[in-house]
Amino acid sequence: MLESTWLGVVRTAWEVDPAITVYLTERFKSPVAHAEVQNLVWSNPDRVVDTLEALIFLTRVQGAFCSAVLCLESLRFCQYIIVWAPVTPVIAVTFFERRHGNDPFLLQYAHRVLKQHPVDLTFFFVPQVVQALRFDDLGYIAQPILEIARVSQFFCHQIEDPMKLALDRMTDMVVDSLSGDTRAFYDREFGFFEKVTSISGKLKPFIKKLKSEKKAMIDEEMAKIVVDVGVHLFSNPDGSVIDIDNKSGQPLQSHAKAPFMATFKILKPSSKLVTTAESRQDVLALQIIAMFKNIFTSIGLTLYLFPYRVTATAAGCGVIDVVPKATSRDEMGRATVNELLDFFISKYGGEETVAFQRARINFVQTMAALHPANQGSSQWEYYY
Repeated sequence: MLESTWLGVVRTAWEVDPAITVYLTERFKSPVAHAEVQNLVWSNPDRVVDTLEALIFLTRVQGAFCSAVLCLESLRFCQYIIVWAPVTPVIAVTFFERRHGNDPFLLQYAHRVLKQHPVDLTFFFVPQVVQALRFDDLGYIAQPILEIARVSQFFCHQIEDPMKLALDRMTDMVVDSLSGDTRAFYDREFGFFEKVTSISGKLKPFIKKLKSEKKAMIDEEMAKIVVDVGVHLFSNPDGSVIDIDNKSGQPLQSHAKAPFMATFKILKPSSKLVTTAESRQDVLALQIIAMFKNIFTSIGLTLYLFPYRVTATAAGCGVIDVVPKATSRDEMGRATVNELLDFFISKYGGEETVAFQRARINFVQTMAALHPANQGSSQWEYYY
């Protein structure tokens, strides 16, 4: 189509259904079409208030939706923004960033959006919600955090972070709002895991020691821990801890930190725990993996991903679930065999065996789901 014909097309589509007009701009990149849609939205915002994608046309666009800078042409737009269709939480929290100028109407909109979504969905975006506190000059993000924490103890337990000042105040507000059994459970939870994660700090002087010496030190410290039955794993709040294997501690490889693995017995479903100091990077990476898993499942791709949970519990430590029945790509590379095929044969038997064929299929489906740049990393594990 010629640019000159787009004006009539856009106006006709607007008369049929304004939402169609908004979606036209996603499919076609015509400057004339975009300009006309923006004019129509500005003139009649009430007709697209239920179309969340139309919110971008009340802004001066600088790239993608999340990069828009609010540019209200008239105060009459403010009343519409406050009641606009809710975006996803991950987009809503971007409105708290400084580039949006702390506009009170946009902040009120973001506040309402976070409150409208289920707690479980907001729970998934805990890292982004917490980081938004850096720019929360007017207190709009602190309020929904406090409200959600009152509803969900698990959300309350997830907002620990070493980001001082703003987050310390937020943490104090949340903890002060707890009382009775809720406060007692909070104290038990963090008291118990402080004993567990503190072992990592005590292990640091042993980093250059033999693995057997590190193992002995971990066993000695774990033997001192009395299990507080009923607390939950930060990385797996669905299950409550009923016991800990005091002999399960294993030092993990690290040049600068002192992570270790320990096995817990929980009521449902089983899980392991690792303490480490780099958990925030893992949190973001695993959010992306979880999103891609949903995408692969929704379109019917037989690819396998296991987005285990990672939670930062305090400055310098956190907990990471361990992928069950898995071998890391790094471990395979360090095996005393010459080729990948030799590794599979030595571990699962000949190529004609069912175990070998099942492992090979699982390996292919897992590796195909990962970006090629990450396939050599010890962080990626395949499921057998």
